[in-house]
Amino acid sequence: MDVKNAYVAVTGNTACGKSNMARLLVGKWGFAHYEERVDKDVLGKFYTDMKSIAIETEVFFITTRAEVLLKLKIMKGLSVTDFAFGVDSKVYALNLLNEGKLAREQYQKILAAENALRPLMPKPDLLIYLRANIDVVQERIKIRGRPEEDSMLTPEGAKYMTGLEQLHEKMFEEHDGPKAIIHTDKLLLVKKEGEKDQIDETLEFIEDCLHKKYEGEAFEFREKN
Repeated sequence: MDVKNAYVAVTGNTACGKSNMARLLVGKWGFAHYEERVDKDVLGKFYTDMKSIAIETEVFFITTRAEVLLKLKIMKGLSVTDFAFGVDSKVYALNLLNEGKLAREQYQKILAAENALRPLMPKPDLLIYLRANIDVVQERIKIRGRPEEDSMLTPEGAKYMTGLEQLHEKMFEEHDGPKAIIHTDKLLLVKKEGEKDQIDETLEFIEDCLHKKYEGEAFEFREKN
């Protein structure tokens, strides 16, 4: 692996710490952060009535993620995204299909769009999956206080995110390139008093992953009790 030009993709459930992880990589090694475009109006409408706006939301995220990755592809140097290409058809849209909020023909259109774009997309040199329990991510959603995410604090929201969690696990398991899993239930990816050591250990783990030879099994990091 050409570590000097490594591309790291971070994936995981809502509020698991994807953006914070990307920012830590930026701060530690000067990674270029290619952020996911998030439109609060789109998300607000989606969380309020998923079924009526599901296809429009998925098309929005597929196209904006592809635009970001095409920019990344032509640049050299360390880069990180707080999303992984393929997450729409394998996680978000599939979860909506499973919940009856997306029609089969709509899902097929999303799958076709991703498949058409896939050959143009850069593959990550390391896929990082941030694992967190549903009660933990709900608490983090509550703390960060985004009005458009309030519905994720309900039992229906917990059900929706449980589906996302299960599909993220499946996507990660099926990924055939270098990958690492980081357990984040007790790991807040923001530097605060008394937490610096764990964050530094997490970053050292990621650095090791980039230098180690990948032999088919995911690297794994567990936070301390």
